[in-house]
Formats: sequence, structure tokens, C-alpha cells
Amino acid sequence: MKLAKTLESRLLKFWILLLFQISSILCSIFVLHHMFTAKKFRRTLSSHVIIAMLIVSLLSVTVDLSLTLIYLRLGIVHPKLNLFCFFWMYIDFSFYTCGMLLTAWASFERHILVFSVRYFRLSYRMIFVHYVPILICLIYPFIFYNYSILFYSCENDLLDFQRTLCGVPCFKRESYVLNWYDTLMHSVVPSILIVACYMALLIRVIRQKHRLQQQLFSWGKQRQIIIQLLTVTCLCITMNVPLFTIILI
Repeated sequence: MKLAKTLESRLLKFWILLLFQISSILCSIFVLHHMFTAKKFRRTLSSHVIIAMLIVSLLSVTVDLSLTLIYLRLGIVHPKLNLFCFFWMYIDFSFYTCGMLLTAWASFERHILVFSVRYFRLSYRMIFVHYVPILICLIYPFIFYNYSILFYSCENDLLDFQRTLCGVPCFKRESYVLNWYDTLMHSVVPSILIVACYMALLIRVIRQKHRLQQQLFSWGKQRQIIIQLLTVTCLCITMNVPLFTIILI
């Protein structure tokens, strides 16, 4: 009876995730195609980090989620190889952290784009304050997890082929410093920054609009950036609430 319930639970998760995976891939491809083909979006600074987030999300849903679906369908990690487990952990943690860091940076950069867009008129400022942070958000997670997952040596690598990701990466068990650095810097702190930056942006917009009495500051011109950030913020926080609850407990 217990085995039957476990099988039914796995298959239910499989079909639900498969449905959302197909929808997500189609939507991501459609939006990315629209942003790449429309000159307006390609040249708009606020769109660049969104494009990067969409690409990371598409790769995560296509590769990482597909591995999860295979596990749910079979009830076991396949193929049963240590190297495969490390690869799965590596891409899962890297894609997640890329998404969190990009969202946090987008939340902060919106302040510049809304109130000080002239700051980017100089090319060197655009390179170092706009493009370089995006590249860091994309490259840094892969470097960090390259060390902590692929090269960090543990006395006993306890890989469980009956669990998703083959269990927890060994650095989470063996290194207190790396574990809490990963949790705080890649999950908790970015989420706090996302919420704080959005709330600060909303307050600044309302104050600016009231102070200038709608003469020099146009809410309509900035509404798209703020609504875009609100959507990403709400989705990010909603998805991370269970994780943060477990961490606090």
C-alpha cells in the first residue's frame, strides 16, 4: 500500500511538472524571440538582465527539470553514476544561484534606470555598472560550485540514488562555513535585497511623483519597469518561502 501511494505521488508530480515544463519552455522561447527580434527591447537597458534571467530559466527548465522528471518517472536516479550525480548537483545549484543573483541585481539596477538613467550615458559606466555585474551573476555561481561540488573533497561521499540530486552535496555536511555561506549569500541575502529594493523603489516613485506634482516625473514611462520588477519579485519570494521556513526551523 505504501509503495503504491509513493508511486502514485511520483507520477502525479511527474505529470504536473511536465505540463508546466512544456508551457514554460514555449513561453520562454516566445518571449526571448520577441525580445531578440524587436530592436526596442534589444537596446533597452532594462531588458538585458531580463533576457539573461530568461535564458538561465530556460536552461534550468530544459536540462535540470528534465533530470528531475526522469527521476520521478523511474523512482531512481538514472544513470546510477557518481559523475552524473555531481553533474546534476552542479547545474541545479548553479542555475538557481544565477537566477537569484540576477533578480537581486535587477532589483537594485531599477533604481538607477528609473531615477538616474543619465548615469549610463558614458560608455565606461555602462560597461562596468551594467554589463559587468550581469556577467558576474552568470559566471560566479559556476566557479563557486565548480569548487564546492566538483572539487571539494569529503571523506565519505554519501550518494543516494533513491533521492533527487542523489542527496545533498557533501560540502553541505562537511563544511559549516561553506554551507552557511551558500545558504546566506545565494538564497537569504538576495531575497532580502529583492524585497528591500522593490519596496524602496516603490516609495521613491510615490514620493517623487507627489513632490513634482506629476509635471516633471511621468509615472507612465516608469510603470513598465516597476510592474516588471514586481512580478519577478513576487514570483521569487513565493518560490523561496518554503526554503526559508525550513532554514529558520
